[in-house]
Amino acid sequence: YQKRQKGAKKVSKDVLDAKVKEGRKFLDAEKWDRAEKTFIEVISADPKHVRAYEYLGKMYLLKKDYDAAKETLTYLKKLAPDDASVTAALGEVEAKLGHQQVALKHLAEAVKLNEKNPKYLDLLIGASIDAGDKKQARASLKQLKKVNPDNQKIAEFEKRLKA
Repeated sequence: YQKRQKGAKKVSKDVLDAKVKEGRKFLDAEKWDRAEKTFIEVISADPKHVRAYEYLGKMYLLKKDYDAAKETLTYLKKLAPDDASVTAALGEVEAKLGHQQVALKHLAEAVKLNEKNPKYLDLLIGASIDAGDKKQARASLKQLKKVNPDNQKIAEFEKRLKA
């Protein structure tokens, strides 16, 4: 990551937030190079800009550059230890890298930080099943049924649990 040069002018939070929004548009359009460049510009101006790091990490995850995603999100976790979104994204990366136990730890923490988020519960259930942790999977599935009883993945998860 680039460091801000001495004497560089401080950029306002509003300008940086607008840049992050611009980067998200590139991300949504899968213009990876432009998105990465935009997020790194923000990080260069503000080395602790949580959302710029988060979107950069998620971009690497989408690009399947799991090592870069892990590095980015691990650093971000130090900046924002109680951010459920960051924690869940780190769990996703660890799962993709085949580190199921580490993924479970992060995903369980994300659910603890935000108990009513169906996406985090989905991720935790899937990782629990993949890791063979039926107890965690059942408990998380029960929680998902309370939070989002119409979730279309419930039947699929039940079927996977039985298998």
